[in-house]
Amino acid sequence: RGPEPAPPDPSLFRVAVVGDSFTFGFGVPEEETYPSLLASILNRSPAGRNRRFEVLNLGVVGYNTQDEAVVVERKVLALDPRLVIIGYVLNDPEIDPRPSLHKAFDPPVWWRHSHVLRLLHLGWNWLDVWRYGGGDYIRYLHSPDRDKWQSVVTAFERIGVLTRERGSSVLVVIFPLVPADGWASYPYGDLHLQVTKAARKEGFEVVDLLPVFLRHAPSDLRVSVEDGHPNALGHELAAQAIADAITARRDREGAFSVPP
Repeated sequence: RGPEPAPPDPSLFRVAVVGDSFTFGFGVPEEETYPSLLASILNRSPAGRNRRFEVLNLGVVGYNTQDEAVVVERKVLALDPRLVIIGYVLNDPEIDPRPSLHKAFDPPVWWRHSHVLRLLHLGWNWLDVWRYGGGDYIRYLHSPDRDKWQSVVTAFERIGVLTRERGSSVLVVIFPLVPADGWASYPYGDLHLQVTKAARKEGFEVVDLLPVFLRHAPSDLRVSVEDGHPNALGHELAAQAIADAITARRDREGAFSVPP
């Protein structure tokens, strides 16, 4: 989403952003998405005096971390970015073909033609949600020894190998699921730490947006009452937090350094 990549230029600092609908910017105009805002912030900063920052938005609605590893391998590396940003949302371990995009390419299975067998399968899935997530679907997705969470670990490992081979750095941005009823009941802080630990194990930098979002009422951050995607303010906060992380590490060796 957004402009096509610019021609090669030694003064260009290219950033490629992968993610799902949060990164794509579901519910907001392209110019208000965090990748677009990030480019503007960086180019206006002191770091943008002697070079131009380009931020490419490769977010796709419905993608998970496993899909994003494929995007990095097949699309991102050819763009030769200095920095790869992974927009992580807490439903990203979801590898079952639930989103319509996945269902469209999912090979047919014989038992899905039976209403009874589909109901049994649904019931079995919910038993797993209770067994491994205490009835909480997001916790079920992050159950450490299950294939859902392991898909994230494997994807991070793959992205780590690919980017190290090309000399690109990686930054993981963790988005909270903005609640409708206030932050006091937000139950997933420990899952943010779990994702952070997995990302740092691969040498990735991490920006956790939870502390940033906590300063604002949830109603000020959501696209609508019914839709928990970040609105323009949510994207603005994300872009500023990412820009701060990039510029704060400009002088540290081994990170995604930005020449002064």
